[in-house]
Amino acid sequence: MRSVFLLGFMASGKTTLARELGKRCQRPVVDLDETIEQAAGESVADIIRKRGEAVFRELEYRVLRSCPGDCIIAGGGGSFISDEVRDYLREAGISTVFLDLPWERLKRRAEAQGVDRPLWENEEKARALLEKRRPIYEQADYHLKLSGDEDQEHIVDLLFDLIPELRCAT
Repeated sequence: MRSVFLLGFMASGKTTLARELGKRCQRPVVDLDETIEQAAGESVADIIRKRGEAVFRELEYRVLRSCPGDCIIAGGGGSFISDEVRDYLREAGISTVFLDLPWERLKRRAEAQGVDRPLWENEEKARALLEKRRPIYEQADYHLKLSGDEDQEHIVDLLFDLIPELRCAT
């Protein structure tokens, strides 16, 4: 089995889905943002504000390279944008899945979560950022177009259909 890297815009459900997928497949889960926050002792937002996005992206890349084999990885909203990250994922044979949700659903989720997102300055800039990133997200191995109404178990089933080697014997 290969590791799987979940990618998509802010509030696309990468962390939640990674946890559900890891549970169902009995595989370790690594959330890049959470791992960085634990190691740095500060939030992603604070790291970006204090040290800049470039420093954060370097931390993200280092954490990605330290992930154990055969795991589920929840990437940050911008991690897949890096050529270095995409090259590493490809070379390591890690399957990449773009979780593609409609803008209105992403916006509602982001507002409801109330998380400090330094790259979400306002709706107009956030939407422009999504459109700028979309062509890169679409380079993922798999593209899972979602409405945002699906429950996590259903999305995991869709992933099993997309990536048969994820199926586990339970």
